[in-house]
Amino acid sequence: MGTDHGWRLPGTWCVGLVAGVAVASLAGGGCHRLPEAAVRQIRQAHQAYRHRQYARCERLASPVIAAHAAEPDTAEAYYLRGLARLRTDRKQAAKTDFEKGRRLTDRAELKALLHAQLGNLEYEAGQYERAAGHYRMAEADLPPHPPSDRVLLRYGMSLQRSGRFREGKRVLARLLLRFPSGRPADQARRKVTWPHDYHRVQCGVYSKAETARAAARRLSDRGVPASSWRQTRNGKTRYVVQAGRYRTYPEARRALEEIRPIVPDAFIMP
Repeated sequence: MGTDHGWRLPGTWCVGLVAGVAVASLAGGGCHRLPEAAVRQIRQAHQAYRHRQYARCERLASPVIAAHAAEPDTAEAYYLRGLARLRTDRKQAAKTDFEKGRRLTDRAELKALLHAQLGNLEYEAGQYERAAGHYRMAEADLPPHPPSDRVLLRYGMSLQRSGRFREGKRVLARLLLRFPSGRPADQARRKVTWPHDYHRVQCGVYSKAETARAAARRLSDRGVPASSWRQTRNGKTRYVVQAGRYRTYPEARRALEEIRPIVPDAFIMP
């Protein structure tokens, strides 16, 4: 979803993005209840992560977890180890670390980051209801600058993809109020203006009405319910062909798989 950015939170330092949505790597700033040696290891793990030394990051975080399993500040080590595991394509292990950290921490900003990561994993697995639940828990304690806009974008999209279009629009509207510019805002504008409470598959845009109607008929003849309609933007009139009405994104995905052999560049709206 674009170029990496960082954010700063009280006692934290964000080093980048994973899977296109905000994550943060902390620097031991909230670990005042751990022994100094453990805090030092967390800081070293943080530096290892920043330098893309993911195996070293995990080696440094793991002993802290083993020695201080019941301490709330150990959640930071879980978070770092989860990030390292995520970077090395061990999503289930990363998810386990994020879940343990979420249950352990009493720091609002760290809990928000852990929920954001869990939301990412559920979103990428197509579990949009679960993703929305995690993003909802993260929203209040995200920082007031990017890349929080990307978390909100996925939150709104998760709701839409679950069939909760009105709730999704409210989240996207909050994104636009807080972050009126940038790529997430551009995407949010397209999605928030979608007039329906269902998904459709877009199958083409034509300059002539008769061409669009013929394309819709071809789809209907193949068993795909399709229609054409006129759209005027920036003074230009075009004729759009769309198919179906699908409440959830997975339903639209299944339809798209049937349509793609007929229209290879078809895609889901919004």
